[in-house]
Formats: sequence, C-alpha cells, structure tokens
Amino acid sequence: MTVNAQWQQTNGSFGGLVKSMITSGTNLYAGSYGGGVFIYNSSTNSWTAINDGLTLKYVEDLTVANAQLFSGLDYGGVYIYNNNGNIWNASNSGLSELRVISLGTKDSLVFAGTVSDGLFVKSITGTTWSYSNLSNTVNTILIKEDTIFAGTMDSGVFVSVNNGMNWASSGLTDKSINDFVVLNNHVFAATTQGGVFKSTDNGATWSPVGNGITNPNVLSLAAHDNTLYAGTSGDGVFKSTNDGNSWTALNNGLTGLTIYSLEVSNNTLFAGNNGVGGQIWKFDISAGSFTDETPVAHVNIFPNPATDFVTIESNLSFVKYSIMNTLGQYIVSEKETVMNQINIENLTNGEYFLILFTKDNEKIISNIQIYK
Repeated sequence: MTVNAQWQQTNGSFGGLVKSMITSGTNLYAGSYGGGVFIYNSSTNSWTAINDGLTLKYVEDLTVANAQLFSGLDYGGVYIYNNNGNIWNASNSGLSELRVISLGTKDSLVFAGTVSDGLFVKSITGTTWSYSNLSNTVNTILIKEDTIFAGTMDSGVFVSVNNGMNWASSGLTDKSINDFVVLNNHVFAATTQGGVFKSTDNGATWSPVGNGITNPNVLSLAAHDNTLYAGTSGDGVFKSTNDGNSWTALNNGLTGLTIYSLEVSNNTLFAGNNGVGGQIWKFDISAGSFTDETPVAHVNIFPNPATDFVTIESNLSFVKYSIMNTLGQYIVSEKETVMNQINIENLTNGEYFLILFTKDNEKIISNIQIYK
C-alpha cells in the first residue's frame, strides 16, 4: 500500500467535527459540528461552505430526499436546502425539540430523531412534523426496502414495517447504536462498547462480527462493492471483505484515529475524524492509498478515552480551553491551558467536547471520552 499524507479541506477549517457525510448524485456533502455544511469539488479537491440561512452550524446528520438536502442541527432542528436560491430554510413546525441528531428518508417521508422527545415524521413536501410513536433517543436511521431501522441510545434497535406507525424492539437492547449499513442484503450495526453486529434476517436476530476490530466503540460504517468499513473511537478504520467475519486495520498514513463518519463516493472512501478543526481524509479504493489535500494544521489529543489528564500535541498554540457535555452545557469555561495538559480528574465518565482556543480566538473542537 502506498501512503502519501493526511488531507483536509483546502478552504480552511471545517470548524468542528465532521459527524455526517452523504452522496447525492455526483455531489458529496459533509456536515460539521460547528462549521455547518460543505460540498466537495472532486476536480479541485476542495470544499465550499453552503451555510446561507443556517442559524446554527452544529450539524449532526444529513439526508437527501427528492434531490433535496436536509440537515439535522443540534439545537436548531431541521433545515432544507433550496437549490434554486442556494439558501437553507427551517422546517420545524410540529417539532417539540430542536436537538435533531438523526435523519432518514423513505419514499415520500422524512424522519427526524431527537435527543429527548423521540422520533418525528413528515412528508417531504409537507410543512408539519408529527410524532412517530418511538420515544427513545434515536442516534441513527436506516431504510431497507419496507423496513425502517432506528438505532437508539442504550435501548438497541427498533424496527417498523408500516412507515413508523408502530415499532418493535429488534434486539441488542442493552446497546447504543451509532450507525447502520447494508451489504449483500445483510444489516450491520455499529455499537458503543459492543463492536459490530450483523443481522441476516432483517433484524430478527443479531450476531457479533467484530473479529479483528481492536476497539469495541464503533462509531461509523460504510460499504462498497463487497467490502465493509468501520470507523472506531481511537483505533481508526477497519475493513472486512468477508461479510464482517474478520477485519483488518486500514490506517497507514492516517492521523486522528477517532472516525465519526464514513462515506464512499466515486470509488473513494472518505473519513471524518478528530483532527484539528474536524478533518476529512480520503482513501483511493482502487489505488489503495491515502492522498494529500493540503494539510493546514495538526492536533492530537491523547489518551482518548482518558482518566485524569489529556495531552495536546499540535503545531498550533492554544491559550485556553472549554469543556462542554453532550447536552451543550459548559463544564469548564475558557480556562487557561498549562503545558499542553488538561486536568479532567473531576469529570465523570462519559462523552465531552473539548474546545481549544488559539491566541487569535480560533476554535478547534474535539471529542474526548472519559472512562475511569
């Protein structure tokens, strides 16, 4: 395998972790938590922000329906991109909560998963959301033919075969589900601290298939031809060419080994990781090599997961930091950094966002996990 170097967007920082990517036709879109939505130009290897109309830029998920791009925003609800006016318009009527963390589309319907108020549904052309009879926190949504899969936090998988009118538990009931993908008519689920599971019977039963994946916290999945890809929290990317039965690492040349999103576009694997400001790397599947897209900076935060301290290794100079929990609450606010180490011994177990500030007040946002 030939490896060149890391890459990230050539038009500056994404401004946050890239938590979602989606392909629509020849277009590849990326959503970052803090920087909004970007579109990729493969001919120039560059990214362009398309944020006009977005009131917030904390993008959790993206989906496409009827050639329309939808974005789910933390604290901002759902926005729809108007291709004619190149502007985003809010679509939040009927939503009882604006912390939208997952999106999915089936036929003429759009589904939106929220943090506290469950799942909502509306028609693509409609203006009002309705409750979809699932009260759980929905992290991810998969549509497979007539079945809708909802991956929840701490409660496993739920399925609906009647467009979300009714839901049934589909196993993995003690797991948090981070992502789904379909390959060869089999459904694969990425879980927190449980690795990857496979269902060959449309969700009736699940079996673990993570042999070779060295980190049980799997955040993202993708599939191309007969190959599966899995992104982990700290151990990078893994691939399987035998329906998930065994996996090998795919990390040569990759810096920043927490992979929040994976997407295949034009025979290229894209990975959104925890690099400075939110990075996206690409892997040429046919050539078997990573390629460089003009790296701007480098930040490595370790260990992650951590217990008492994290160390910042970077070619940038940070003067202060804040720590925010997943509810958007600041646990630590703009505290001065000392010797590139941050004391986290007083924080409880869980997932946090570390916000680093340069002397020019530029922000770098990275995910950290604490396990003691």
